[in-house]
Amino acid sequence: MTTLYAIGDIHGDMDQLAMIHARITDDLAANPAAVSGKLVIELGCGTGLCGLVASRLGAKAVLVTDGVDAILERAQRNIDANAKDGKIR
Repeated sequence: MTTLYAIGDIHGDMDQLAMIHARITDDLAANPAAVSGKLVIELGCGTGLCGLVASRLGAKAVLVTDGVDAILERAQRNIDANAKDGKIR
């Protein structure tokens, strides 16, 4: 099963971003088989939260990406602080 969330450009709306992150992470938690044992790529990772959740739910490996360097740097700090298994980068 492949799940695709197409969100568009929401960098300016933090409330919408938080709501979307909550929805995606809730969906992942309710269906860990969606990522367990799979290779996961998160496009437009923001904080990296969804990638971190996928990793904790058993993804084989997770690659987070973002087109904004400052956002990607923040995501990397979150990953460094919260992912100790080396499955996410």
